[in-house]
Amino acid sequence: MKPKNVGLLISDKELREKILYILKSSFKREIKISTDIRGEEYDLVISDSKPVKSPAYKVITVEKELNPKELLNKLEIFLRLPREGKKLIIGIDPGKRIGVAVLCLNDLISWRIFSKGEEVASWLSWVINTLGIKDIKIKVGGGARFREVIETLTKEGLREIKVVDESNTTKELPELKVKELDEEILSAIKIALRL
Repeated sequence: MKPKNVGLLISDKELREKILYILKSSFKREIKISTDIRGEEYDLVISDSKPVKSPAYKVITVEKELNPKELLNKLEIFLRLPREGKKLIIGIDPGKRIGVAVLCLNDLISWRIFSKGEEVASWLSWVINTLGIKDIKIKVGGGARFREVIETLTKEGLREIKVVDESNTTKELPELKVKELDEEILSAIKIALRL
């Protein structure tokens, strides 16, 4: 995989050093970091100034009171997001353990497993707000807890929800076998890709 180009537009020296340390210790080979962001093409820019808007790259704005875990969570998603990504498709497998998969241009950019519908709704709102993408389709499998999941998503303000047939999503898994992903996530991917 080609390393992603990450530019730092951080005026505060102490904050810049802290972010550099976090990036270098967490993303060794996955990223190429530059503090001089002129003339290069970037996949992502981290800035401590007012939000920088650019169609050329994605921007994460950070505060001086940096929360390293939140920055890492945002980086994890942004670094998987395709540059042309303007639409999210979210698949939810509403079983005993609720699997959630977020796709963009059919690339898996984030996933989680939850035990409660409220956790799903809260996390999805965070992902959507973090990415700032407006075109979102949510597909929920018609499994055991689909009504609970839909109710909590609706309360959170998420509206583009479609219930899809989830039959055979678990049986179809062998073609998708990926060691790092749980069965619930693989089923959620299949649900997201259903028409």
